[in-house]
Amino acid sequence: MKTVLILEWLLRAFGAFWVVAGIYTLRTAWASRLMENAGNKIEPGLFKDSLRTNFLFAVGFLTFCSGTSLVMASIWSPVIVGALVLTQVIYFYIQSRRRATASNPEEIEDTEISPRTRNAFVFSVVIWVFSALVFGVWRTV
Repeated sequence: MKTVLILEWLLRAFGAFWVVAGIYTLRTAWASRLMENAGNKIEPGLFKDSLRTNFLFAVGFLTFCSGTSLVMASIWSPVIVGALVLTQVIYFYIQSRRRATASNPEEIEDTEISPRTRNAFVFSVVIWVFSALVFGVWRTV
């Protein structure tokens, strides 16, 4: 029981970090959207693809919500973190499909997934598993 309590408080502390990370990601997405809009006003069609910006908004919002639920030790934490993981899986799938149909090196480069995004995904899966155990399975025992 003591281990569960320690894990719960570790998840709460990590949740506080994720609240800040979610806010930062939302600010980054907002700045990216501003740049896209400004670029398209200067040269229409310059930024045709806003997938990354939309992904940043979705992930930023879900990271913020996940962090908040972890801080509150909510039983809904596994569901919200699971939604974050699912969003990332969908993004990886879309990028892999776009890479398969890319016709030039520039399009292939646009479909690259950064190591930071991959690491965030792995870390999200780990947090998802621990939150499911701590706030789901072990809480009911």
